[in-house]
Amino acid sequence: MNIFTKRENITFCLLILFIFSSCLNKSNKRKDHVDSVHLQSLSPNENLYVVDLDKGEKQKFFYLSNIFKKVQLITLEDTDNSLIGYVSKLIVDKNYIFVLDKSIAKSLFVFRREDGKFIRKIGTIGQGPGEYRDISDFTVDREHDIIYIMDSKTQRISWFDIDSGKYIKSVKIKNDLIRSFHIQYLFGKMYADAYYPPKSGFEGFLLRTINISTGEQEECWMKANQYNKGWKEMYFGKNIFLSNEADLTSVRYNELFMDTVVALNSEKITPYLTLKSKNLLRFEDLQKMLDTGKSGSEVISSLKTVDKIYGISDYLEFGKYIFFYYYQKNNINAVLYNKETRETQMADGCIDDFVFKPDPATILPNFYCADKKGVYGIIQPHEMNRFLKLCRDGYLSDNISKSSIIKNLTEASNPVLFYYEYEE
Repeated sequence: MNIFTKRENITFCLLILFIFSSCLNKSNKRKDHVDSVHLQSLSPNENLYVVDLDKGEKQKFFYLSNIFKKVQLITLEDTDNSLIGYVSKLIVDKNYIFVLDKSIAKSLFVFRREDGKFIRKIGTIGQGPGEYRDISDFTVDREHDIIYIMDSKTQRISWFDIDSGKYIKSVKIKNDLIRSFHIQYLFGKMYADAYYPPKSGFEGFLLRTINISTGEQEECWMKANQYNKGWKEMYFGKNIFLSNEADLTSVRYNELFMDTVVALNSEKITPYLTLKSKNLLRFEDLQKMLDTGKSGSEVISSLKTVDKIYGISDYLEFGKYIFFYYYQKNNINAVLYNKETRETQMADGCIDDFVFKPDPATILPNFYCADKKGVYGIIQPHEMNRFLKLCRDGYLSDNISKSSIIKNLTEASNPVLFYYEYEE
């Protein structure tokens, strides 16, 4: 028996039509909003650094003693409140070492630069004021001594005082369709990445600025298809905003499949460094993999079987040099580019002959950031067992092996920092 009368049927159909029309209009409004976004153009750069990987001088290894002049050890104090599981990001500023562990401890720690003594955490896990559900990035405003924390789950940016750690306020990014995971403050502007749902049908853009007071999107740059080979998956490299501590007026930016590093400064955004090679991964190559329906992590794994060059990782600038790794098949290759001579040197890897006796089997600290005098590297917590075994087996250099810092380390110790000072 039909439980609806004729009038109820008509009313029900009209209601469904109204709901469908409302959803369609809402969807169109969202689409119109996205399609109507005006992309800003990158400014030209006549001084673009071109790294020709096909013509660079190739050697087996880079020896750090040929680049730096000495190394300093810093251990981060381990207390019940300061245990780090993985270092996701590191910034050194105002005699503070800021360490983000976004995957295990899910916290932002502050240590004293002088001796690694633990000072405090910034914010806590939760949903109230001064709390975050999923900390994904942080950035420092050196002009006003503010640290900003990005909560990717709630799309909120929270403000904290650098010296006291006191919570100031927070702002929610206004746009439910686009999500951000990484932020970078620079001269009154808050830059953020931009990710659309992969199946939204929108080409999308990569970079935008957010009004830090209102959360509104202001400007945007760089189509994903043109600059990142159409990659829209929420799968990133190590860090996409590459702080250039030696030059606080500018920040570098690079996504996982970008062949170009972009420079952000107070006046313009320009291409800064670009890779050149006949073996570079092309847009068509990546799209073929994505068309198979593989997930982002599966595509990354598949690239290990393809003889294509992609990815700029662990990018650092110090003195006259630019250092980074790139991926090719199952290999990670190191590049050292001289900005003065425009010469490119490449190697299969690096040997830390400051900390260890020269041997390819030793491990190299992960480089994270640089300042005007040197570069900070880290032995991650999961590498401590191997590091301590090398210590016991006599692989440490004579100077390092005599350090009391090394003798007091255990497998449960916090990460060890190495500060490599370079020649002026």
